[in-house]
Amino acid sequence: MSTQENRRYHVVVIHEKTGKKACMTSTPVTHKEGCTILSKITPYAWRRKQLEEAR
Repeated sequence: MSTQENRRYHVVVIHEKTGKKACMTSTPVTHKEGCTILSKITPYAWRRKQLEEAR
């Protein structure tokens, strides 16, 4: 297994005007799981959704 496969991520949504960040996952997920969750979040112009590597 490579280190790429071992990485875990949190799905976060960032409010563009305030910069407030909301974590949408309670536990870290794999990249594939994170992308699936991101695809299910409704896109709005006032927020940005992304994956952040878990620490």
